[in-house]
Amino acid sequence: MRVAGNGLGHDVLGSLWYALEHLRESLRLVVILGHSGCGAVSAAVDAFLHPLGYLSVSTSYSLRGILDRLLIVVEAAARKLAATYGSNVVEQPGYRDALIAAAVAGNVAQVAFTVQRELAGLGLNELRAVHGVYRLETRGGLGPARHGG
Repeated sequence: MRVAGNGLGHDVLGSLWYALEHLRESLRLVVILGHSGCGAVSAAVDAFLHPLGYLSVSTSYSLRGILDRLLIVVEAAARKLAATYGSNVVEQPGYRDALIAAAVAGNVAQVAFTVQRELAGLGLNELRAVHGVYRLETRGGLGPARHGG
C-alpha cells in the first residue's frame, strides 16, 4: 500500500489486516518503506519551520490529518538534531534537508514499530516488520532495520 507519509489510519490498518488474513500462510515480512524527499514529510517540516504557512493547509481536514501526525515526528527529529549538533544547528545551511531526512527515517521507524506491536497483539509473532528509506537520488536504500524479537 502506498500512503502519503506512511500514515497508519484505520483504512490502511484494515487493508493490512485483510492481507494478513488472506496471505497468512506465506507472509513472513511486512516492509515499511519511506523515500527521501517525501512530500508529506517535507510539508510537515515546512509547517514546523514556518508555522504561519500551516494556516494555508489547516482548512483542509485531510491534509491537516497527515501533517498533524507527521509534526510529532518532525519535532522529535528537530530535538535530536539540536541535541546532537547544538541548538544553533537550525542556522546551518542544509538544515531543512537534514530535518526532512531525519524525519523520514524516524517516521518509517515509528510506523514499523507500531506495526510490529500490532502484529504481536494479534498473536502473529512469526511476522516481522522492517523499515528502510529508499534514496530517490541514488536509487538505493539504507539497510532495513528489524523490529521485534
